[in-house]
Amino acid sequence: MSVERIIGAAAVVLVIAGVVLGFAMIGPPAEMRQRSFDETRVRNLSMLAAQIRGVYGSANSALPQRIGADVGGSGVSDWKHDPQTGRPYEYKRVDARHYRLCAVFNRASDADGPYAEPYWSHGAGRTCFSLAADAGEPVQTSVTTTVTR
Repeated sequence: MSVERIIGAAAVVLVIAGVVLGFAMIGPPAEMRQRSFDETRVRNLSMLAAQIRGVYGSANSALPQRIGADVGGSGVSDWKHDPQTGRPYEYKRVDARHYRLCAVFNRASDADGPYAEPYWSHGAGRTCFSLAADAGEPVQTSVTTTVTR
């Protein structure tokens, strides 16, 4: 066996080891896609909560009736819809100052690490965040998760 073949074989082994190690560290592409959808959902819900607080603050302390033209204008807003299904997020007024935002997540949120969002932590499945609109920052009063697979 020549030196060139040994070097070539070693290079192939190193490339394969690098790919395997990469998947072990960050997960396979399908898992990363699921994580990316969930991260987008969290960003979208955060933006919706900020918009709802804005409507509440500018509308004599009244929550909007629905998400749509009442929140963020009547134009097409990707952040009002689930990035995977295209369906609008669920919004429900609970009382004069509390509301609920719901989304279906692919996986449970990370408790720590680079993807941790402590305020918006969630389980896998349909998760509802109960929020108060009259605080400077949204006050999460409860989180419920229902597995819907």
